[in-house]
Amino acid sequence: VQSNRCESCPAGMTRIAGDDASKADTSCNAILCDANQNVASNSCKNCPAGRTNAAGDDASGGNTTCDAILCATNQHVLAHACHGCSPGKANPAGDDASAGDTVCKAIKCLQNQHVKSHACHTCAAGKTNPADDDASGADTHCTATKCSANKKVVSNECKGCPPGKTNLAGDDASGKDTACDAVKCQANQHVQGHACKACPDGTTNAGGDDSSGPNTNCDA
Repeated sequence: VQSNRCESCPAGMTRIAGDDASKADTSCNAILCDANQNVASNSCKNCPAGRTNAAGDDASGGNTTCDAILCATNQHVLAHACHGCSPGKANPAGDDASAGDTVCKAIKCLQNQHVKSHACHTCAAGKTNPADDDASGADTHCTATKCSANKKVVSNECKGCPPGKTNLAGDDASGKDTACDAVKCQANQHVQGHACKACPDGTTNAGGDDSSGPNTNCDA
């Protein structure tokens, strides 16, 4: 009511019906937009897909805008909404849901890691694996390290045999510790510097000297 006449509310304002024009002037109330709406030409409009806005924009004022929804870490955009990455895939935060679809990338395991339940796990002691297993795929496995000849397993590592001892290739470093065997000299040999040497001419020695031990002598 203005001067005992019913007048239209200004753009962006409203009032319920029923004011009595024979009485005092009344006023209109600003229209407040709902959540996920913005003001455009004094009307509340729904935000475009992938955008958001808090409730309370005043439709009687100027135009307002909605803000782009930014996806969190390990989310990607699909049809203007943020969706979690599938297991074994990752994506940095910040994808804009108001723009086009985005994708997560497969997690690649480091060297000496393997895939278990779409996560990268360190290989067990004594086992190895090349880098780049795809965590979004099937489980993978590490391979046991096999020691070369004249090495033994110590705390899941291949270590060289002590002087005068030997070992066949193939010890499994992922298993228990192993030992090298002492080299036994043949008859008419003796130990010199942890190696079996032939006795000098005119001397003899029984077989079985342990080349991992101290030097031995042949008998005249």
